[in-house]
Amino acid sequence: MSDNIKPVELSAEELDNVAGGAFSFVIADNYNALDQQAGETVVGPHGGIGSSTVQQTTVSHQSLQEIKATGFFPSTLES
Repeated sequence: MSDNIKPVELSAEELDNVAGGAFSFVIADNYNALDQQAGETVVGPHGGIGSSTVQQTTVSHQSLQEIKATGFFPSTLES
């Protein structure tokens, strides 16, 4: 254990909250997509043309929902 740990006094309300339980619920999702294409155009010395294109598409999405509470514990999570 660390020697830097010091006692902390809690108020009556804080003690009630700790005794009543705590609840944390987190939902996170992440979505990434990457599409790359490359190309070129060439005109030959003896005729003929060749061409192509370059494209890069990047899509990103993040989402985070978080709920934290003290002083109660949802009955649906009690075992």
